[in-house]
Amino acid sequence: VRPPALELSPDLHLKMSKKIAQLTKVVYSLNTKNDEHEALVDSLQDQFDEERKTIDLETKAKLQFYATQIGNESEQKRLIDRLKQLLGTTVKPRPVQCAHSMNTNNRLLNVRSRQMRYIHMR
Repeated sequence: VRPPALELSPDLHLKMSKKIAQLTKVVYSLNTKNDEHEALVDSLQDQFDEERKTIDLETKAKLQFYATQIGNESEQKRLIDRLKQLLGTTVKPRPVQCAHSMNTNNRLLNVRSRQMRYIHMR
């Protein structure tokens, strides 16, 4: 037998049953939405991971390409510098040397022409 304070009227019992049913539907709805959102988040996370992997691979390929290009440029620059160095050691007339050589050649020509004149005068 129940104590008198815990006895419920049929009207109050019906209202409480309806409220419990209503709250149960709300909880079910929220759980369903939560499950849907979790599935969406998982899907987005998977897409993100795939895109990140793709970007990582593309970035690595680009870095490798540019590193190769830089290496090739460095090698070409080194070869150009070496060629310049080698060309610098070959006979390379300088303006001062050219002028000096021309003066020396002119003197020799003058001396030879005087010698020729002297020989013909005799």
